[in-house]
Amino acid sequence: MLVTIQFLDDFESILRGTKFNLDPEYNDTVENLKVLISLKYSELDITRITLKQGKRRLKNSEALNCLGIKEGALIEVVKKRQACCNIF
Repeated sequence: MLVTIQFLDDFESILRGTKFNLDPEYNDTVENLKVLISLKYSELDITRITLKQGKRRLKNSEALNCLGIKEGALIEVVKKRQACCNIF
């Protein structure tokens, strides 16, 4: 299943708007898709990215086919939000 990956944020050596195609298995998990992305961009830390489809953030344990992701889908890569703590 061919999907398009697009970066919506700037990363160390990856510019926002960068697009490329990947061919994951239809039953791959989101986490496996992140690993496939990191094989193309080895400097990318997969623990610091989130994948989205539209407004929906994709959970690592979910399978692509269970999410309804099909051939030709656009998957977006954004920086993972950092937890913020206030210490008093």
